[in-house]
Amino acid sequence: MGLFNFFKQNQPQTTSRANDTMANHETTEVPRELFVEDKEPQGQQTMYSSIGVANGIDVVYAFLQADYETRGYDDVLTNADDSNKSNGIKLIKLDLQILIKRVNNYYEKKIKDYDFHISSRSRAGLIDLVEELKSEKEKAIKDIEEVNIIASEIESGTGMIERVILSYQKGFMRGLSAITQSKILK
Repeated sequence: MGLFNFFKQNQPQTTSRANDTMANHETTEVPRELFVEDKEPQGQQTMYSSIGVANGIDVVYAFLQADYETRGYDDVLTNADDSNKSNGIKLIKLDLQILIKRVNNYYEKKIKDYDFHISSRSRAGLIDLVEELKSEKEKAIKDIEEVNIIASEIESGTGMIERVILSYQKGFMRGLSAITQSKILK
């Protein structure tokens, strides 16, 4: 028992020494803002940042609904030339075409998977599962058709791509106006 009493006697002394040491040194608190950024990152969002891990037609719709007005505004602040506007629109269209190719590849792989599972599960006699797989395959085929419609609209400049172009042009014009307001009409 003497050994346990020895530890109990020494414990308050070490605690008081630690408190004395801390009292002698001022503790400075590091502000949270120095290491943690609570704001959303600024700049162009990628096609996946706003949608997470979505695949298929949802990625195309997210691309079409993105904020191109801000992109147009930022582009005019970089270069207010009209060729910059047409190049910006062309880049948006090319990005959408790349995205559509990726989505079509995604659906092609998915349909191949459905076909494999449909054939193997039908051999196993899983009729309900086969019908569910066929239904999912039909949904994928309809999504491909819709993506292909959007792809054809890119060439004509009508349909949903028109929303993107108008949004970009609106931002570009707003930026031109802001430049004139700030530099000429102070």
